[in-house]
Amino acid sequence: MPEANLPAAARRFRDLRKDIDGNVGLFFALSLIPLMAMVALTVDYSRALSANSAMRVAADSAALTAAAVAQQELAASKASWKSDAVTAGSNAFRAISSGDSSVSATPTVSIAQNASGYTATVSFTGSYRTSLMSAPFGLLKSVSSIPLSGSVAATFALGDSNASGAGYTDVHIVIDNSTSMGIGATIADQQLMQNTIGCVVACHYTDIYGDVDNVATAHAAHATLRIDSVIQAVSNILNQIKIGNANSTYRVALYTMSNSLTTIHALDTNISGAISDLANVHLASVGGKSWTSPAIAGQGGTNVSYSLRQLNALLATAGTGASASNRKGVVIVATDAVQDSTYEYFANSSATATTVKQDPNWISFSPSKTFTNFGGNPIEEGFDYSACTPIKNKGYRMISWQVNYLIPSSSTISGLNLSSGDVQRFSYISNSLSANNNTAMLACASAASDYYASNYTADILTASASVALSIAPARVRLTK
Repeated sequence: MPEANLPAAARRFRDLRKDIDGNVGLFFALSLIPLMAMVALTVDYSRALSANSAMRVAADSAALTAAAVAQQELAASKASWKSDAVTAGSNAFRAISSGDSSVSATPTVSIAQNASGYTATVSFTGSYRTSLMSAPFGLLKSVSSIPLSGSVAATFALGDSNASGAGYTDVHIVIDNSTSMGIGATIADQQLMQNTIGCVVACHYTDIYGDVDNVATAHAAHATLRIDSVIQAVSNILNQIKIGNANSTYRVALYTMSNSLTTIHALDTNISGAISDLANVHLASVGGKSWTSPAIAGQGGTNVSYSLRQLNALLATAGTGASASNRKGVVIVATDAVQDSTYEYFANSSATATTVKQDPNWISFSPSKTFTNFGGNPIEEGFDYSACTPIKNKGYRMISWQVNYLIPSSSTISGLNLSSGDVQRFSYISNSLSANNNTAMLACASAASDYYASNYTADILTASASVALSIAPARVRLTK
């Protein structure tokens, strides 16, 4: 039909069909939908794979943690070893996996005995919450999450440790048992002491006149003292060493120090005996003896520098660890590093109470300050880390473990009423000695990784696990 004879509507339809302007834009707009869906798919699945890998790392850590705790507590014959290990593994998983809010995962930790030892298994299930595949970017339907899962296992056998890597090793552990270590290990413990004894300071040792054992009273009230936490931590270290001592490659010695060094367990391979001898570690003024016993005269202060010089005189030169006659050496010193010149002694054989004077082995060191409002005019002094140098020069690895001075405060301890003298001493320790002692303890250590600082019981026990594994690394293996 001639164009002139076409109806007007038909001519307009024909013209529209021939008009291709804007087609590229239309097709591009339509293609964006699958393109955006593919981008969303790629990005979200890539993130989900990364999330699953991160959860597997968390599971690895959880399995190793559970196995290490089980190994340590089995060696210590602890009845709750399995539940403790499961809890530790679960906590380790959550500590690592909780950092990504787009991921939720639940671990299942189990421990089983088999022919070759023990296996800690950690499996996890969870999901990654998508950010692009959900509406409006989903191609056909919204995908709000991608499932995650995995399973790993770690194995160990009792007595199976990296003894060949550790070599023959002598471990000397020095515990500060001066009276300042009798302060409550936490604020809650200090409050218990205040409620039970009526004080927190100058009441944590046996009364030198009335012969009253306030430590026993504090323990009866279930207060944990700083020295109690350190003793438990040292027990953990010894149990880890015990695991790896099937071939008697380790020897251990225990000492306490206040004004001077005291041997608690002489150097030998009897790790179980050393653990038992921890029961003989007490504050310098307690432990079934009163100040009226001449056996413990000459204590009452803290002389870390002199004690370490005494220790150095006892130590043979360390070797390479290649044989029983060529042993490596490790020295662990756990102290708050605050030195006090107080020295209590008996003036004569008939004396029933002590006399206070300055420690005869005291060596002046800066910073220091004399407090004339106390008996004997005690000096509070920073730690002289040069006392560590002769020990390191003999080839020993020095591990300095600073159990920080937890200063009581009336703002945190209800009913606490410190004397003006105590306030002055504590202010000096906090403002003038703390920073010096941090630096000094770090300098004492053989390396930065050999310096540990702990404040409360939990910190002390956590540090002990790191110290233990650095000395006697357990051979716990990931097997799946």
